[in-house]
Amino acid sequence: MTEVTDQDLLIAYSKGDQSAFAELMGRHAIMVKAYALRMLRNAEQAEEVCSETFLRVAMRNGEWEDRGFRFKSYLYRIANNLCIDLLRRQKVARQSARGVLELTLHQQLKPSPEAESILGERASLLERGLAELPEAHRRVVMLRSIHGLSARETADVMGCDSSQIDSKLAYAKKMLRAKLTEISDSRRRGGRSNA
Repeated sequence: MTEVTDQDLLIAYSKGDQSAFAELMGRHAIMVKAYALRMLRNAEQAEEVCSETFLRVAMRNGEWEDRGFRFKSYLYRIANNLCIDLLRRQKVARQSARGVLELTLHQQLKPSPEAESILGERASLLERGLAELPEAHRRVVMLRSIHGLSARETADVMGCDSSQIDSKLAYAKKMLRAKLTEISDSRRRGGRSNA
């Protein structure tokens, strides 16, 4: 028996099969939400981005075409753009509120139970290190290393040339290693990093 592909499900959905869309959501919603959670560091906003991503796919019923990219990368592109828009709006809000409110810059993310069981304490260390990376570096690490997109798909999601992705990833990993070392050293000293 052959597996039903995302493309098959999209075709079925475009012909009115609502269960095909539910299957697509079942396949991809958790990973889209995980991506948004790592980008935004806010569970409620990540849920909103996930919902909006699938709403946009539903509203564009039949518009997605296989142009050498997986449907998964199409979803990440939508979610990525929604996250960037939200981060930009938050930045504007923070700038306009400067001096009036003290805003929390980082919310501590808790790793998933699966990650904790596999990686133990290293899972929370990794989540904290990712959270402390600049946005562009965090995105390339997540898309390539965590979510498994190809360099070409990652470039499409990030809106840059695919020849830049490997160097961006190498630099981002170097920054992540430095952050993880800094956090580990801080924990050993009994304090917390301010970085």
